[in-house]
Amino acid sequence: MNSRMHSTAIPPRPVLEVADLTVRYGSRTVVHETDLILRAGETVALVGDSGAGKSTVAKAIAGLAMPEAGSVRLDVPRTGHEGAGGLDLLTASAADRRTARRAVHLVMQDPYASLPPHLRVLGIVAEPLVIHRIGRRGERGEAAREALRSVGLDPEQYGRRLPHELSGGERQRVAFARAIITRPAVILADEPTGMLDATLRAEVSDLMGALSREHGTAILHITHDLALAARTCDRIVVMANGRIVEQGRTREVLRSPQHETTRQLLAAALRGARTVGSARRVSEATAA
Repeated sequence: MNSRMHSTAIPPRPVLEVADLTVRYGSRTVVHETDLILRAGETVALVGDSGAGKSTVAKAIAGLAMPEAGSVRLDVPRTGHEGAGGLDLLTASAADRRTARRAVHLVMQDPYASLPPHLRVLGIVAEPLVIHRIGRRGERGEAAREALRSVGLDPEQYGRRLPHELSGGERQRVAFARAIITRPAVILADEPTGMLDATLRAEVSDLMGALSREHGTAILHITHDLALAARTCDRIVVMANGRIVEQGRTREVLRSPQHETTRQLLAAALRGARTVGSARRVSEATAA
């Protein structure tokens, strides 16, 4: 069973705090007054059916959707404010937004569409260092090799390949190597396993858990699959119709779901678990 479910340590500091977030598309409100906290080194599952608003929350945090109200506070120093902690991504200056782009990285569902097709793997992974002017050329190459090793890819074997020469699972590993190279505070993983088969979904889910532990990165794992959430996530946050309807430690939510949406997602996870391990993990988490 996932040992992270039983941690009794003092929770680490929040690195991202979303408060009263409201997002509208035209006349339709898709996210209603949502609050969310991510802490250093934890993986949080944001789950819900299609259209629940979970991807919109990630886009608002990443600056790809403009909220109507609320705040998104990131625990990084502000430009020109030595020692000051935190900035509101929704009202930040241009200089602070550049800091935020380095500290928050979005990993999309389709790794092939999100990876530059003309760059080789080492160049893809190193590109954020070039964009943010971090290090020299040789240092960037070595950092890219180390990032590839962190996600289980041999840089000598994969470094010269183009995206179309990789499998779906390998492409997603490259996407995570690219995400961690700037040592971000937060990774937003929007259905990162949605286009993979069951075995690869489990591998990528395990990878996210390992990266959060090893690098102290907070990971928001957006998914509709509670079996994956049970695998590596510390907490589960459930959305329905643009609102958070339930949240808590993974074991507690799965053992005693309070909202009908959570119960439906749990039933679907038990019915649709595609590996024996996934089914066992959910069943163990729900056991008294």
